[in-house]
Amino acid sequence: MDFILTFGSIRDGEESFVLETINNLKNKNIKFIIAPRHLKNVQKFAEMLNKDKIKFIKKTELIHIKDNENDVECVLIDTLGELKKFYFISDVIFVGGTILPYGGQSIIEPASLGKVVVFGPYIENFFEISKLLKKHNACYPIKTAAQLIDIVLLLQKDENKKNTIGNNAKEVVEKLKGATKKNVDFVLQHI
Repeated sequence: MDFILTFGSIRDGEESFVLETINNLKNKNIKFIIAPRHLKNVQKFAEMLNKDKIKFIKKTELIHIKDNENDVECVLIDTLGELKKFYFISDVIFVGGTILPYGGQSIIEPASLGKVVVFGPYIENFFEISKLLKKHNACYPIKTAAQLIDIVLLLQKDENKKNTIGNNAKEVVEKLKGATKKNVDFVLQHI
């Protein structure tokens, strides 16, 4: 079974990071999923994947794929509202908007699914949860594509480590849910 690396909510300017990672990991029994943050960037990604000779299919074309077309390396998501489904089947999830100073996209959703969450240095929008995930050995903060490549290769070989990191992430999010409920209950009692 192939190992799946998903790039979720990739923002403008992060394309070269994604392609550098894919080009260094292709032919290593790894499949890739790319979800641009904005659908207007799907065509740009398609052109870049073609230029780099990376075999891909758009999500809307998946229904037409034949059994003998299993040489597809990458799925390019060209629809809205389905990222969680792709996160669910992933092994490692790189969360976009974090390599360049966008402030980051949600790291809570992939963590809640028990997935290995990787993000870049620009995580201001999710700073508190990123601190908790780091504290509990439940994520991988990175700065370069080379670091992401090393993490993926490590976790591809060490399923126990991958599962431990993912389980830690899920536990952090579960504890947060409990804390929120306690706070709401407290407030409601004193109103």
